Formats: sequence, C-alpha cells, structure tokens
Amino acid sequence: MTTLATNEERNRLVEHAVIEGDLSNLTPEQRLAYYSKVCESLGLNPYTKPFAYLKLSHREQQDGQWRTVTKLVLYALRDATDQLRSIRLISVVITSREQTDDLYIVTAKATTIDGRTDESIGVVPIAGLKGEALANALMKGETKAKRRVTLSISGLGWLDETEVTSIPGSETVVVDVATGELPPTASSLLQPRSAAAQVATTPPKGPYTEEQLRAAVAASSMSWDQFEIQVLGTSWDTWIKRHGTPSAALTRWEGWQLNQKAKEA
Repeated sequence: MTTLATNEERNRLVEHAVIEGDLSNLTPEQRLAYYSKVCESLGLNPYTKPFAYLKLSHREQQDGQWRTVTKLVLYALRDATDQLRSIRLISVVITSREQTDDLYIVTAKATTIDGRTDESIGVVPIAGLKGEALANALMKGETKAKRRVTLSISGLGWLDETEVTSIPGSETVVVDVATGELPPTASSLLQPRSAAAQVATTPPKGPYTEEQLRAAVAASSMSWDQFEIQVLGTSWDTWIKRHGTPSAALTRWEGWQLNQKAKEA
C-alpha cells in the first residue's frame, strides 16, 4: 500500500470518527490524538481525564440479516462539566425538587454570562431507601441535573457518566490515556458465575483502579448509582476518603454479591 493510500485511509477513519462518533477503528495514536483535540477544542485539560470511553451496541437489519453493530464513543466525566462551568462562566441553580411515586426529580437551570438559559432534570429511584442511603440518592439527583444542564447549555450532545449505565447494550471501556490502547473488554475483568447473582470471581492482577471498578460494575448490569446506594451505602467520594483505595470497594462488592446469591439459593 502506498504512503498516499495509507494517509487517505487514516483520514477516512478519522473523518468517520468525527461524523459517526465511532472511535473503535482508529489506531491507538489516532485515538489519543482525537481525545486531545476534543479537549483542546473545548478548552479542557486532558490530564484530568475529563472523558472516558463507552461501547454502544445495537441490533440492526442489513441485507435481510440481523447483525450487532457496535461503536466506541466518549462520554463526559465530572471533571468535564466542572471545567466547562468554570471556563464558560456558567451558573447553575436548582429550581425544583419533587417526588413522584418512587422517583426523586430535580430540575436545574443554567445561565451563561450572555444571558442564555437552559434546564435539565435529574431523576433517581428512592424506593425503600432511608438514612444515609436516601441522602446519597437525593444528592445524586442534584448532581445528575447539574451535569446534564451544563452539557446541554454548552451545546454538547455528550452523555454524562450518570447516564451511561442506564443505556441498554452499553459497556464502559478503560482505554490507556497515555497510549490510546484498548484493553480487554470490561466483561472480562470480572466473570459472573450466574446471570442472576452476577457474582465476581478472581479480580484482575495488579492495582485495581477506579476506571476498572466502574467498568466491572457496568458489566454486571448494575448502575453506578445502585452500586453506591446498595453496596457502598455512601457516595464514591466519601468511600474513597474513608478507605483510600478502590480495592476496598471491590472487596465489599464481592461480599454483597455473595450475600445476594445466598438469598437466591
């Protein structure tokens, strides 16, 4: 293949990533460059990891045959929305809080320095919660609303990390931010023994990072909100302050899953 043909193919893949939002066919170098360019265009610091990667899957019919289509996209983490509010001088206020059946609904209003406004809601389930678990769920609702409205008023169609676990067929992917390399799929991080209990087996060797834990929780079909409320009993930030490492959270999660399996037996 000639150098010209190779460059044309690379340009085609990058163009496809920009138009379709699919980063799966890019080389690690192209993926890393794309991540950096996105951060640069928004004025975000890439070293704070404002974005993470998500694999989306859906079924579609082509030429009379059903096939699974997947693509790799970016979604926004807390650092992204925090930096956007600071850089673009976006102020956010909570305009309403209400409970409808088993749902807690928060509405947040954002205002830019030039007077533009936007509103978004954050919704969390609160059935059966009380005490600290309920308090954490209420705070999570406010967090969702604030982050969603920040992305909306910034004109970004990004998913926020509080939304990704509720998307059918989605799986978080831990990409090496230094090289752009794709690791094994998140589902291979922790292998479930049963579909009902989703009990973890042997954790991966070496230090267990927050990104790996988030990917493993997503692979088990549990949302991060549910993980915080049902397993940790507190917010992730509070847990880290108390225990220091994600490995402690993994140990608690494994114990919780084993208890669930015992109840179902």
